Amino acid sequence: MRKFIAGLLALFILLGFVIPVALVAIYRFVPPPVTALMVQRGTEGRGLDRRWVPIERISPRLVRAIIAAEDARLLDRKPKQLSGGQQQRVA
Repeated sequence: MRKFIAGLLALFILLGFVIPVALVAIYRFVPPPVTALMVQRGTEGRGLDRRWVPIERISPRLVRAIIAAEDARLLDRKPKQLSGGQQQRVA
């Protein structure tokens, strides 16, 4: 019974920690083969679209919007902690 529990614990550690860290390290240099959105659209019958676009070909406005969307703590900051452009948008 102890071997079984130890095996389950080892499997949990492997699946929960080692594999995600390894995938992050790999995907740092290689684009991921599919994303969650690609899988979802594939199951909806839309097919997969795997055309990778370099950031230079993406609109600068879209890049700024993505960066702004990732700043989830923007509204939690005090006005003095914001950059000049952010202060103008909040005011």
